[in-house]
Amino acid sequence: GHGLVAEEGSRPSIVNALFKGNGKGGEGYYAVSMAGESVPDPVNIRFEGNRFQGIQVAGETLSTNGLWKRWATNAPYVITADVTIDPNVTLAIEPGTVVKLKRSGLYCNGVIKAIGETSPITFTSYRDDAVAGPSNDTNSVPATADWKGIYLSSASSASEFANCIVRYPGSNLGYLNWADRFTAFYVNQSSPSFRKCVIGPSAGHGIVVNSSSGTVTDTAFEAVSKDNYAIAFD
Repeated sequence: GHGLVAEEGSRPSIVNALFKGNGKGGEGYYAVSMAGESVPDPVNIRFEGNRFQGIQVAGETLSTNGLWKRWATNAPYVITADVTIDPNVTLAIEPGTVVKLKRSGLYCNGVIKAIGETSPITFTSYRDDAVAGPSNDTNSVPATADWKGIYLSSASSASEFANCIVRYPGSNLGYLNWADRFTAFYVNQSSPSFRKCVIGPSAGHGIVVNSSSGTVTDTAFEAVSKDNYAIAFD
C-alpha cells in the first residue's frame, strides 16, 4: 500500500524519513498519498525503490492556505484527480517543485503563488520521466493532452507564475463560458501575472483570457498545436 496517507485536512510534520519499497502489493499505491485538503510539512526526506515514487494528490479541495514543499529531487507531486482551491485560499509552491498531473486539472478559485525565481517550478505529465524521474512503474513517453490545464477564476488576480515550465497539457479543462476549453491556462475575468515562464508543448492554446487583464512578460510558448495560439482572447 501507500507509505503514508494524509487526509481530512491533516498537516503532519515529517522529519528525517525514508520511504522505501512501498506500493509493491498493488496498482496505484504511492510512497505518499494526500488529499487536496491536507498539506504535510516534509523536512529531509528520502525516497528509494517505491513502485509509484512520488506524492499523490488524490483530488478534493484545499480550503485553508497551504505550501507545497519539494520533498526530494526524485519525488514529484502527482495529481491524480481534479484539485480545487477555495476562494480566499492561497496555495504556494516552493521553488524547484515538480507537479505532475494524470488526466486531471488544477482549478483555482483563490490564489496560486508559483514563484520559482531561484529554481524552476514544473507542471507536467505524469508520464514525463525526464523530470524528477519516473512516477509510475513503467517506462513511459509523455504526450500533449496528458492532463487538463490550470483554471484561474475572477478571484485569482493575485496569482503569480514565475519561472514556471508547463508541459503536455491540453485535454478538456471543462465547459467554461459556453464552450469546452483546451488550453494550458484559462484566465476568467482575472489579472494574474506570468513572467519568465515556458509554456508548451500543449494540445490546445497556451493561455486563454476571458475579460481579463493579466500580464505576460519574458514568457516563451513552445509547440502549441495546430490551429491554436500562444494567447487567445475569448
